[in-house]
Amino acid sequence: MLHIIFQFLGQYAGDDRPSEASRVSTSPKFSFFDPKTGARREWLVSRISLFAKRRSNDTYYSLLFLDPVDTVLSVALKTLLLGDENSLPLPKSDHIVGVISSVMYMMALIFSQFLQDAERNLKSVTRPNLEKAPLLQDLVETTRELHELLDLWREAHCRVLAVQKLARDIMNHPFIIAGGLQGIIATSLRKPRGMFEDHIDTIGGLIEKTKSHISLIFNIATLYDSRAALEESRSANNFASSSSDVTSLTFIYLPISIAAAIFGMNVDLITGDRTQPTILAFIGLAAVLLVISTSILVIWSNKIRIKQWFGSWRTQGGLAENGSRGSV
Repeated sequence: MLHIIFQFLGQYAGDDRPSEASRVSTSPKFSFFDPKTGARREWLVSRISLFAKRRSNDTYYSLLFLDPVDTVLSVALKTLLLGDENSLPLPKSDHIVGVISSVMYMMALIFSQFLQDAERNLKSVTRPNLEKAPLLQDLVETTRELHELLDLWREAHCRVLAVQKLARDIMNHPFIIAGGLQGIIATSLRKPRGMFEDHIDTIGGLIEKTKSHISLIFNIATLYDSRAALEESRSANNFASSSSDVTSLTFIYLPISIAAAIFGMNVDLITGDRTQPTILAFIGLAAVLLVISTSILVIWSNKIRIKQWFGSWRTQGGLAENGSRGSV
C-alpha cells in the first residue's frame, strides 16, 4: 500500500481557508498586495492525500483526498486524469504512475503561479514614484517589505527542495519497486521535476533581485543624506560669507565713526565745505584709521599663512645660524 501527502501553496480568497493551514499555528501564510484593486492575495498551505493499493489480480486502486475548498484543483485533476472518461482503466499497469505524475504536475503548475504572483509583488514594492522624492519613512518601509520577501524566498526554496526529495522517495518506495514501476515513474516525473528545477533557478534570481533592491535603497538613502549635508554646508558657507561682508563693512565704517566722534562732527559738517581745516583733518584721520583697520583685517584673515611664514622664517634663520657656527 502507498500513502503520500503532497503539500502545496494555494491562493484563497475571502473566508476560504484549507484545514492544513489551520492545523498548525505556525503554518506559512503569504500575503501580497494588489496595487490595482487595493486588496491582498493570500497564499496558504493545503495538501493532497494519495492512497494506492495493488490488488491480487495486478490491478490498482487509488484514492485522492483533497480539501473541500480546493474545488478548482479537484476539477483540474479530474480533467487531467480522466479526460472524457468516468474512471481510469484499472488493469493498466501505469495507473498509479499517471495519478502520481498528474498530482506532481499540478503542484508544479500551482507553484509557478505562486512565483509569478510573488514576482509581480516584488515589482510593485520596488517600483519608484517619479513624481516626488522618496521620504525616509517610505524607504524604511520598503526595506522592511523587501526583507520579508527574502524570508518568503527562503521558505519557498525549502518547499521546492522538499518536493524534489519527495519525488526521489517515491521512485525508491517499496510499493513502486515491488511493481517494477521505477523506470516508468522516473520518465513520467521528468517534466514536473524539470519545472521544479526551474523554480529553484527563479527563486535564486528573485533572491538576488531583492538583495540588489535593498542595496539600491541603502545607496539612495546615503545619497539623500549627503545631499542634505551639502545643503547645510552651503547654508553655512553663505552665512559665513555674509558675516565676512558685515565684518568688512564694519572695519570701513568704524574708522569714519571714530574720526567723527573725535571731531564731534555731524553729517552737515562732514558734507560741508571741503576747504575747511576741520573737514580736511577729519578726512586725513579717517583715512589713517581706515588704513590701520584694513591692515588689521588683512592680517586677521591671513593669520594662518602669516604664522606659517614666521615658522618657516625662524627655521631658515636657525639653520643659517647653525651653519655659520659650524664654519667658525
